[in-house]
Amino acid sequence: MSQGQRAELAAADPSVELADGEGRLGDTVAAYRAAVAGADAILLTTPAYNGTMGAVAKNAIDVASRPRGAAPIVGKPVLVAAAVYSPGADERVLEHATTALRIAGAKPLERTFGVTKHVEAFDEAGLVDKDRERELQALVADLLSPVPVS
Repeated sequence: MSQGQRAELAAADPSVELADGEGRLGDTVAAYRAAVAGADAILLTTPAYNGTMGAVAKNAIDVASRPRGAAPIVGKPVLVAAAVYSPGADERVLEHATTALRIAGAKPLERTFGVTKHVEAFDEAGLVDKDRERELQALVADLLSPVPVS
């Protein structure tokens, strides 16, 4: 981001049920989809569970990928980031998430951001490795670069 630009961070709750027992969508689904539709860009973060992205991240993609033909995630630029413990798991998680996003119609950035040994990688001020922190900041700037700022 250049001097004077401002980004607004909005969190949406992707841990929503897709439908009630009778096939009706709940208010939380509509609110989440509206948040995705209103976003200029998305930062998707996830841990690793059993060698892949977490279920909440997968659900976030799935809920935003419907209804087909009018899915709010279509065409949205997305930066995918993962914080995992096991070395190598970040690459799998990032690949799985990027693949799911592409199938859903999103436009994930070519570059992703993974952190291994996440328990040691962060302190109360953020990433311990300031070079990695600057790398993440540059990726976020890339994510926001095509976004018009008012």
